[in-house]
Amino acid sequence: MTQAWRAIAKRGGSRDELIGAQQALGDAGQRREDRLDAWLEQTIVSLGQALDRVAAVIVIVAGIKCDVIRTDWGELQKVAVKALKNGRGQGLRQGVLADVGTSGRERQNALLSDVLKPEDHGPEDWLSWLIAQRNTMVHRAPRMSLIQMVGTRARPTGVINPLPSQPDWVGTRAMIDAGKAGTMSSMFLVSTPQTVLEGLRGSMCTFLDQLLKETLYLWGARRSDPRLIVQPGDSWQPVPKSGTLSFPGYGKPASMVTKEIAVHPSMGRRLRAARLMDYQVHLWEA
Repeated sequence: MTQAWRAIAKRGGSRDELIGAQQALGDAGQRREDRLDAWLEQTIVSLGQALDRVAAVIVIVAGIKCDVIRTDWGELQKVAVKALKNGRGQGLRQGVLADVGTSGRERQNALLSDVLKPEDHGPEDWLSWLIAQRNTMVHRAPRMSLIQMVGTRARPTGVINPLPSQPDWVGTRAMIDAGKAGTMSSMFLVSTPQTVLEGLRGSMCTFLDQLLKETLYLWGARRSDPRLIVQPGDSWQPVPKSGTLSFPGYGKPASMVTKEIAVHPSMGRRLRAARLMDYQVHLWEA
């Protein structure tokens, strides 16, 4: 597209010719656009998944009383905000955290304080933007997209599909604000999508690295002194409490041979830790 636009610009072509060049990409060009969309969505969704999974690790290691299976990053943030108030009116149910003034609570607060410091690892609102973009991609209809020429009209150097500046706004609100500002560019980030994604990845990596270092520090302290924080027993729901589905799938059953299951050593350690080996599984019946 860049080459076509450059040739059109060189001969002083019209705006309609530039639009026509974009439409003339054909099936191969459309497949390329679809792949770009898929890469963008999976990058954003994967970064969001990382937050939710680390949230589960933190509530377990910190001994926070909650339903681990249903806890996500948003719930962890709410607990962190309330925990750091340290007063009786903090809004947390009794027993969610260790008692105020104890060493266990101090260790919990040290970890939860890092949860509320994402901007130490990137520009203002980078994490809020990421979460809003993830939620919009997963739960909402696609936003209006824009193909933007990069460089100058006389010498274009490329084209991009800029990302929205306010991803949680509906399209009508974004367009109304753009109209008030007098420019459509206010609807989009000025950075190229690749630069934004690389920046988000870097910010997320350093942010999670800090959180997991503090998590490992607390885990080591708890192993040295198990009385530091008493693990709440009801963070995991009883096995029979889950409903049983009767969905049979589709088509004829596949003929599978399952006499043995080979797993990686790390998976073996996880299975033993969860008490799922043949000689352990009876413990779940207690």
